Amino acid sequence: MWLICKGGLNTKAKLKGWSLLLDYTCVLCNSHSESVGHLFFSCDFSNHVWKYLLNAVSIFRSVGNIEQELAWLSCVFKDKCFKASIIKILFSVAAYHIWMERNNHIYSGKCNPKEKIIQLILADLGDATISWRNVTRSFENWELCLSLGVTNRIFFQSCFALLCFLMALLPILSKCVLRL
Repeated sequence: MWLICKGGLNTKAKLKGWSLLLDYTCVLCNSHSESVGHLFFSCDFSNHVWKYLLNAVSIFRSVGNIEQELAWLSCVFKDKCFKASIIKILFSVAAYHIWMERNNHIYSGKCNPKEKIIQLILADLGDATISWRNVTRSFENWELCLSLGVTNRIFFQSCFALLCFLMALLPILSKCVLRL
């Protein structure tokens, strides 16, 4: 992650400076020169991934350039709330999968659709949060986890917690059934 912030990844733009490549086009979008800023935020592929993830955590804004995104992330990284913790992991996991997808394109010729990358990111988020304990049981936190598909991993570590949740849902479900 620090390599992204410091521009230390060997993107095609960096290799161009060393005269090591002839084709500098981003392999994810095939339309712009590949740089760290483009690859992780401006590229149509990664931009789609970021928009989906931001919407999933109820942040409705467009994805900016690398300077804007790193400034925003530095503010998020200072926060200690549950949502900020989720965003920190999402950023790390998304950056990893975008970089891996880029490498898969270059070195093995394999191309995954954006939706597959998003699934991998959310699966890794679930794996990273499976051991979290003492998460505040608030509706806001539960809703955030629900939108990311990690609710059962964080909130239902025990059968008792699952039973309590289902009992809380009974009145809501009965109202829905009565309307039918």
